[in-house]
Amino acid sequence: MHVGFLALSLLLSQGPVPVVPLPCAPGELSVVCQCKQGFAQACQTLAVQSLDKLRDILLAAEMAKAVQEKAKEGSTDVVDTGCGTGQDPNDDDQSKCTGQDHHIIDMAVWTALNEHDVLRGLYRYRDPRFVAQAKDLKAHCGYQDWHRKVDAEIAAWIKKFGQATAEQFEAYLREVYARPEIQVRFPNGF
Repeated sequence: MHVGFLALSLLLSQGPVPVVPLPCAPGELSVVCQCKQGFAQACQTLAVQSLDKLRDILLAAEMAKAVQEKAKEGSTDVVDTGCGTGQDPNDDDQSKCTGQDHHIIDMAVWTALNEHDVLRGLYRYRDPRFVAQAKDLKAHCGYQDWHRKVDAEIAAWIKKFGQATAEQFEAYLREVYARPEIQVRFPNGF
């Protein structure tokens, strides 16, 4: 319990505001939305109400910043996650990784969902309902090239089908994660 308070104190002393503003979902609590927009007082209030929500916001903002910086560079390099640099799941360079859960609703997908007329507000960033367990240590490590491609494909589908329902979207996700090249990494789907 005391460790949690120490971590919270450290977090608050460092100014717990997102490094980049994040979009607010319709119906989102005002304190959550204000924190996403970078208001320190709202983030401090949120830290008291729900430290998990604050952590999610700060993590989402860090990921959004990394994506923006990579886009500015025009680079197609792998974002360094400390997990090795290889893109091949059979590459021994990735043996430093620990097994990871794959969050299907990551920043690119979540952003597209929040711009969708029907799906907006139905899903959370890194939604715990949409997690796939990687087959082994090498199957998923950070934000690899295959991961960015799948995210871009899913985000494009969301934009293309502006009136898709949650059922249609989730059926599409099941189809994507049933593909042989994805099932090699995540044999159980999600």
